[in-house]
Amino acid sequence: MKKIILILFIIGIAAAFYFWFFQYNKEHIDVKAANADITLSVSEMLKDAEINITTPLEFDKKYLKKDGKGKIIKIKGIVNKIEPKDSVSNVIFGSEPEGFIISIEMLASENEQVKTIQTGDIIDVQALYVGILAPDEMMEIPGTILLKKGSLK
Repeated sequence: MKKIILILFIIGIAAAFYFWFFQYNKEHIDVKAANADITLSVSEMLKDAEINITTPLEFDKKYLKKDGKGKIIKIKGIVNKIEPKDSVSNVIFGSEPEGFIISIEMLASENEQVKTIQTGDIIDVQALYVGILAPDEMMEIPGTILLKKGSLK
């Protein structure tokens, strides 16, 4: 019984060390201060997603670095919707019936400024590419291009 407890204790310490070393100490990217890797319009990105709808890996190749981390994208377009929340708001570009939207989770430090944006405003946002979700036509769910750590430019 003591051996089992000792083994579980060692596994717990190893798991805590793993979390601390690989997760807690991850490189933190300052998207707001960094230079954009790609600059494009909302319509260009949505068109690119619709072209690569059957091959999302091809889409990812354009927006991911070779190490698998997302590129910083500066995007300009007309706001379709703002989803204000207490700490972090989402900015939505694109129209849902057309197949794809771009959802950007904004930085918490930008939340008050984001809440002043109106539908139809043209804004520039710099954010980190996360991934793409394919649309589900049966459930009528649009495809979503996900970005995070968005900052108004």
